[in-house]
Amino acid sequence: MSKMGIRIMALGLALSVAAVAGFAAEKDIKDIRVGVSVGHTQEERWQREINLFRQFADEHGFELMVQSAENNSDNQVKQCENLFNQGIDVLVI
Repeated sequence: MSKMGIRIMALGLALSVAAVAGFAAEKDIKDIRVGVSVGHTQEERWQREINLFRQFADEHGFELMVQSAENNSDNQVKQCENLFNQGIDVLVI
């Protein structure tokens, strides 16, 4: 992935977290839970992106929950539902 692609992805995550923080002003960023759902982790690209998400979450102090459906769309839907049931504030697909 190019440096521009990485910057765009990081910006997207930052904007998502900022939007949630803005809508839920009473929440501290450390109380925000972000769910990430990926189709699979077989390609290096997805592994890199998950690592970038984790690094960003660590730097900003919010909880990150990652799910991989391993190319099964039914599993991905169930995993997203499970993330919502766990109380995520943001879902990145």
